[in-house]
Amino acid sequence: MAPRSQRQKQAHKVWDPRGAAAEEDDENTPPSAPPPSQHPSSTKPKSLKAQLIERDARIAELEGLNAILRATLSDVHQTHAAATKSLKSEHDRLTNRNFLPSTTNKSLGSQKRKAEQALTEEIDRKHKRIKSVRQQLYASKKQVERAKKSLQKVQDEYRKLKTWNPKIGNTYSPDARELGRQLTEDGCVAERVEHAVLSCAKAFGIRVKRDEFMSRRTVTRAVDEGGKYGEIQLGREIMESEGFVESSDGTTYRGINLESRHIALLGPSYEPGVDVSDRSLWTRQLRFLEVAPALDHTGQRQFEGTMEASERIADVYTRSPLAAREQRTMEKNDYWRKKIGENKDHAADGKKAFKLSAEYKKDVVLRDLGRKTMEEADLETAILLLSMNEITNDDLMQTGKISYEELAVMPSGAKTALIEQVLERKIGEDTFNSLPEEDQQNALTHVFGGCCCHKDLNALRYGMARVQRVYDTHDIPKPVLLATKANSAVIDLATATDGAAFQRAVESSTRGAIKLLSLLGSLLRHKDGQRGYQDRSSIFMREAKKALHDLEESGQFPGPIQELIQETEQGLGRLYFLLLGDTRSNEASASTFQSAHACIQNLTNHTRHLRRGVSKNTLLQKYTQGESNPCRLLRGAVEIALSRDFRLLEGKHDNRFTIGVL
Repeated sequence: MAPRSQRQKQAHKVWDPRGAAAEEDDENTPPSAPPPSQHPSSTKPKSLKAQLIERDARIAELEGLNAILRATLSDVHQTHAAATKSLKSEHDRLTNRNFLPSTTNKSLGSQKRKAEQALTEEIDRKHKRIKSVRQQLYASKKQVERAKKSLQKVQDEYRKLKTWNPKIGNTYSPDARELGRQLTEDGCVAERVEHAVLSCAKAFGIRVKRDEFMSRRTVTRAVDEGGKYGEIQLGREIMESEGFVESSDGTTYRGINLESRHIALLGPSYEPGVDVSDRSLWTRQLRFLEVAPALDHTGQRQFEGTMEASERIADVYTRSPLAAREQRTMEKNDYWRKKIGENKDHAADGKKAFKLSAEYKKDVVLRDLGRKTMEEADLETAILLLSMNEITNDDLMQTGKISYEELAVMPSGAKTALIEQVLERKIGEDTFNSLPEEDQQNALTHVFGGCCCHKDLNALRYGMARVQRVYDTHDIPKPVLLATKANSAVIDLATATDGAAFQRAVESSTRGAIKLLSLLGSLLRHKDGQRGYQDRSSIFMREAKKALHDLEESGQFPGPIQELIQETEQGLGRLYFLLLGDTRSNEASASTFQSAHACIQNLTNHTRHLRRGVSKNTLLQKYTQGESNPCRLLRGAVEIALSRDFRLLEGKHDNRFTIGVL
């Protein structure tokens, strides 16, 4: 409570008759009730007038006191207002004084955060820089290590190059043997090869390990083993054999065409204890001929490569001691006389090379016949002169494969030899035409084997061709044409069957079992797993194998015909397996085959209905009305081709199927 003011104290004095005693009271203590009057009480009652006067005095006193209190209250209000204003001013001052530090603190905090962020970013940059420098340092160390290794490798390589070791273990390397053969071929005698090699190595700054090279005997052996023994053996086996077949193929290695040639013939096995001269003990042998580079893989180049190989073998064998001991020579045409066939790709180059070989062999045979006729028969001079007069320049150019300009400048000796060849061929043609047809075929036997991996394809193709001929021969209705969507639309909408569009659509469409198997393969083994029925068909086929033949095998259907021809054959086997699974007890195989053929015919003919979305139950009803077991069994094949449930979810799906998924 606030202390009393001066007016309050005076009012208290006026009101309190105690005077000074009242001043000693605590100003914070509220005035007590007025003490009782000190006058002795009169026993005489006051009059009404006296009482009224006292009351009026009392009222006046109270009104004065009330006025004083009002004045005091007004002062208190004024003091309160002044104090409030002063306090508010002080509060505002203090607030403003506190706001400035707060703002300053906020500014300092923001600056601090910015400084910390900048410092953090700077630290991160420093860390990244340090990491980058460390990585560079690590990379530099690795580069130094690699450089040291490279330097060591180069030094080792230099030492290896500087020091040549002609041996691998205790045997001279192929390079050393080739060097010995080359020096011998260039005229260096065998006993001086070592001196020549060591002298050249010293001049080139190269040291030969152990300072030694081949002796005379080793050089001679290297010459003998330079591949010539193999060619000599091959030449002798060709001369001894009754015929052989050559197989060749080419490839490309780093842009260089390489041609490989092999020979298959009957020859000795050279096993210990086996008489090599006994022809009854000869077996089939495969001999390596060569791997030679070629400019290209054309048929002409392949033929020329074979000519070069035959000339080389004939030359090596003829100049060998073996031929001298046997008193027999070999010419390049002996190679063609004994060759009775070739195996090559079915490509155009292979066929052309075979054609050139056949023509050259025919020329050799005709010239041999002409020469033999001229030697054995006593031909009249007139006949020879007449034949010679019939020889023209065109014959000479064709036989010699030369131009007219080359023929004009040809030496007389070479021209005479060319005329003899043409004369031998003309007389040989006359002799050949007089031979029986069988002898002619035997003399010109030259079989084209082709690539044997295509035999499977050829067997199926020609088999299908034969089947197609059966329809025409026995007047059997052909299977329905399985045209594509585009061709089917052209055929259905065509107004005339002789239009170009109709004929083209029919000719480009196929029919029969192969096309049907292609559709089945696309459906039951589709490349897109979301569209085909791979799993369901596999389950069905596996259950069918188990039920029909008690086989625990995979039920995966073969792929489409476009992938592998073997897939088509397997598909034929699967379909045949289903069609004839229930006919094992049938005794009449002919009727079984006819029933199965009828089922396949019906299945193929109704493929057009399959394209139009015919109900599966409708087709099944048609097929199961037959009396033969294959017709009932065909239901399985039709379910494979048309069903979405494969006996697993029967009745739960729509039985209509559109071939569009294919």
